[in-house]
Amino acid sequence: MSEIVTRTRAGVYRIEDIVKLVMEGKLRVPEFQRNFRWSRKDVLELFDSILKGYPVGSLLLWRHAAPAASVSLGELHISAPGIAEATWVVDGQQRITAIANAVSQEAYDASEKFRIDYDLTRQSFVLGSGNDEELRVPLPVLFDLRRLLTWAQSRPAAVEYIQTINDIAVKLRDFSVPASIVDESNEDTLREIFDRTNNSGKKLRRAEVFHALFSEKHDAGLTIEAIADELESTGFGKIDSDTVLHAILARRHADFSRDLRQEFSKDRELRLDVSANETQEKAFQGGHDALRRAVTFLQEEARVPHVTFLPYKYLITTLARFFAHHPNPHPRNQDLLVRWFWRTALAPTLFSGSATAMGRGLTSRINPGDEAQSVQDLLSLVPDDFSFLWPDVNKFRTNTASTKIILCALYKTGPRRFQDGEIIDVTSLAKSLEDTQTAHDVVADIVPRGRIRNSFLARGAGGKFFLGDDDVSLEECRDILARNAPNLFTDIDAISNSHLVDEKLSAALREGRTEDFLEGRLEAIGEVVQDFLSVRMGLDFPSNPPLESYDLDDSDGFRDAYDS
Repeated sequence: MSEIVTRTRAGVYRIEDIVKLVMEGKLRVPEFQRNFRWSRKDVLELFDSILKGYPVGSLLLWRHAAPAASVSLGELHISAPGIAEATWVVDGQQRITAIANAVSQEAYDASEKFRIDYDLTRQSFVLGSGNDEELRVPLPVLFDLRRLLTWAQSRPAAVEYIQTINDIAVKLRDFSVPASIVDESNEDTLREIFDRTNNSGKKLRRAEVFHALFSEKHDAGLTIEAIADELESTGFGKIDSDTVLHAILARRHADFSRDLRQEFSKDRELRLDVSANETQEKAFQGGHDALRRAVTFLQEEARVPHVTFLPYKYLITTLARFFAHHPNPHPRNQDLLVRWFWRTALAPTLFSGSATAMGRGLTSRINPGDEAQSVQDLLSLVPDDFSFLWPDVNKFRTNTASTKIILCALYKTGPRRFQDGEIIDVTSLAKSLEDTQTAHDVVADIVPRGRIRNSFLARGAGGKFFLGDDDVSLEECRDILARNAPNLFTDIDAISNSHLVDEKLSAALREGRTEDFLEGRLEAIGEVVQDFLSVRMGLDFPSNPPLESYDLDDSDGFRDAYDS
C-alpha cells in the first residue's frame, strides 16, 4: 500500500457557507462519487433535524485545484471557473446536494424532490406542493431574508408569526456542519480515502462502481439514473440503480455479476451476445428498451402493477434479457412466460446460494438465437410437480415476496377508491407509492391492531385493505367497509365488495365481531390468491411451444409432443 502523506484539519461550515461555495463553483463533487439518491422524505428529514438542532453528520472534504467546468449538482447547473484551491466532497455529497438544492428557487421549481416548505401552523417543515399557500413559507424564501420580508408583508395572516419566521430563518442560515479537510494530497490518495470511508460505512452499490469507472467516458444522454427515471413514468415506480445496471449487463451476456472493469474494453475475455464493438451509448439504449418491454409485460401480462409488488428483483433482470433478444415474442411464448414468471416467484430456491446466483441461473437459460427454446428451458426449471412455496396469507409483511404476491392478487380484483368509487388504477397506485421501497403506504388496517386480541389473526392479511390516493380519512374508510356511511357514498356496496368485504363481513364489523370478520376475510383472500396463481401458473396444462417452432418434417416428433 502506498504511504499516505496528508495534512488533515477540522473545520465548520454554516449552511450559508455551503450554499455560497456551491453556487460559486468552489465546492465540487468528484466524477467517481455516487449519484444523488435521496428521496423527498430524506431531504425533509434532513431539514427537520437542522430545525431541531440534531447532528447531521460530518463532511470529509479535499482541497485541490479544479478546472473551469460546467458543474451539475442535483437540479443546479453552474458555470464554475478554474480554481487553484477548490473544495472537493469526499463524503457528504447527499447532504450537500440536498441543502444547496432545497434552498434554491431554481431547484424548488424544477423538482418535487427538493420542494420543502415551512408550515407556520404546524411549526414544522413539510413536503411542498408548489402552490402559493398563505401560511407555508417555501424554503428558498425562508433562506433569503429580503424575499422573506416581502413574503411576510404581503400576508396579513403571517403577522403573528413574524418572530417565529425570523427565528427559523436565522437558525437555518447559521446551522453548522463539522468537516474534516484534507490538504496536500493527490487524487490516488483521495480515491483511497473515499474507498475506506465507504467500506467502513455504507458500501457502494454496483451501479455506483460502474458510474465511477465509466462516467468520464460516457457522453450519451442516457444514464442509469435517467433510465430509472424514464421507466418510473410508466407508473411502475422507481427501479433501483443496481437492477437497471444488471439489465444492461444481462442483455450483453447472461452473467450480469461479472467484473465491471473490462466491460467496454477491447481486451475483455468474455464473448458477448451483442456486437463486440457496441458502444456504451448503445448498451444503455438497449438496456433501456429491454427494461421498458419487461415492465410492459409485468403490468399487462403478468399483472404486477408496481415495482414494490415484484416478488424478486432478479425476475425483471431475466425478463430484460429475454425481451432484449426476443422483443416481439409469439403470443404462445408470452403466455408461457407468464406461467414461468409466477411459478418461479413461488420457487425461490432453484439454485443454491444468493439472489445473484438465482438471477444468473435464470438468465443463462435464455438463448439469444432461439425464443421458443429459451421459454422451454426456463419452464423446465419449474415443472408441474415442483414443490412450490405458496404464499401464506396468515403472515403479512410488505417487504416479503409472499406478501407481494398476495398484493398482486388483491390488486387484480379491482379495489376501488373510497372518495369516488373509481378503481385504483396504476397512476393512482404510483402516486401513493412515490419514494417508497415497499407497498406499506397503500395498505392499512381495517381493524386497529390494538383491538385485535388474537395475535395470530392480527398478523395475517385478513385485516388489510388498499388505500387510494384520495382524501378520505382512515376512519371514514372503515365506516364504508362496515357499510355505516350510506348517506355519504352512493357506491358504498361496490366499494366494500371490491375490497372483499361482503354484506356478511360488514355486519361482523358493525357488530364488533372482530374475529369472525378477520377469519371470514382471511378465507376470502386465500381463495382470491389461489385463483390468481392457479390461472397464471397453468399447472397440469400443456406447455408446448408454438406450432411454428416445430420441424414439421419430423412428423413423429410433432405428434409425440402434442399427444403428451
